[in-house]
Amino acid sequence: MFSPDVMGSVRFYTDTLGLRLSDHSGDGIAFLHGAHASDHHMLAFAKSDGPGLHHSSWDVATFDDVGLGMQQMVDRGHTQGWGVGRHVLGSNYFYYVRDPWGSFAEYSHDIDFIPADIDWHAERSSAGGFVLPLGTAGARLLHHEPRNAPRRPA
Repeated sequence: MFSPDVMGSVRFYTDTLGLRLSDHSGDGIAFLHGAHASDHHMLAFAKSDGPGLHHSSWDVATFDDVGLGMQQMVDRGHTQGWGVGRHVLGSNYFYYVRDPWGSFAEYSHDIDFIPADIDWHAERSSAGGFVLPLGTAGARLLHHEPRNAPRRPA
């Protein structure tokens, strides 16, 4: 979600709802996960002049489903988007397509899972480190391991 005060939004959701900070980049973007085991982020905030929705995320079963979803959108005339790629923070594969309201819908697969009993240390990342595009250099990304969380239980 967009927020003019990212860290103020983080304080609200951590103090009142018990979410926990996963990772952030200064006061420009922050990712929050649930206290009782959840994906790397259930909610994220990106700095903006006003509130709004950047994107919703839809978890798909396989990496192939990310590409198939992309192709399905293109075949139906929805050609504005980006990906397929892999996020650095969260480690998930993605494809974003612009929705009719000007936001995005994300096909997502294989995001880091944070168990309740792990002591997760939020990292600060550079602004440019959120996306790794797949392509000619993509083969090295297929072997990327999450930094300190086990994969989601099967």
